[in-house]
Amino acid sequence: MPLPATGEPQALRFAVAADVEVLISAPGAAAVWGLGKVVLHFYTQYNFPTGYCAAYQIKLQEKGNLIYIAEDSEAGIRAPQGGAAK
Repeated sequence: MPLPATGEPQALRFAVAADVEVLISAPGAAAVWGLGKVVLHFYTQYNFPTGYCAAYQIKLQEKGNLIYIAEDSEAGIRAPQGGAAK
């Protein structure tokens, strides 16, 4: 997603420190969701195209891995469904 311009408000559905479920399965595989916590909004890293970011950086609960979620969409990130990974 394009990086928001300085001072430009951009709302994301989940606050930093919010508990979430994220899709952690490989593309084309059966859907596997894992629990995590939002670490950062508008995450960037060196290999992203200039001016682009991921909506969220997430710390996974199970192993503590850090991942990113490219878009703020129900297809990749949602509120916890019953408190356990599905």
